Amino acid sequence: MGLFQRCHVISLNVTCLYLVLKRRNLVMLREKFFKQNGGIMLQQRISTDGGSYDQARVFTIDELKMATNTYDERRIIVNILSTSGT
Repeated sequence: MGLFQRCHVISLNVTCLYLVLKRRNLVMLREKFFKQNGGIMLQQRISTDGGSYDQARVFTIDELKMATNTYDERRIIVNILSTSGT
């Protein structure tokens, strides 16, 4: 095997290793944020209801964009971040 081929194989291995570690890190971060944001409690609550999705529903980004007309300000019913107190 020539030098070029060896370098190519090594670079492919390093790239694959990098991508695997990056993916693993992403999965671990998602798990961490899921736990931080009450995901386990939500999962338990749904499972105790026999899998009923009547109480809570997680919407995808595409569903939210469609329902809000790509987050159009005119579709806001209540602004929970309002500090005016009214």
